[in-house]
Amino acid sequence: MSLQPEMPPACGSQGWAAEGPYDAILLSGSVASVPEAILNQLKPGGRLMVLEFSQMPVPMLQWLYDRYSFNVIPA
Repeated sequence: MSLQPEMPPACGSQGWAAEGPYDAILLSGSVASVPEAILNQLKPGGRLMVLEFSQMPVPMLQWLYDRYSFNVIPA
């Protein structure tokens, strides 16, 4: 098993089914919702990590979002 990541030469919005299923999948970039095709490529008990960094239009909401994102989620 190789620990070197490989990148398919195509848009990754539907994952890389030919090499799955995966223990973990990392999504980054603009993700409005997770495509079902991605979820179907996880092994049972697999982990999905989504990097999402929104900016809230209201300062108090941004403060709450940041506290949740950097203090609650990592726990």
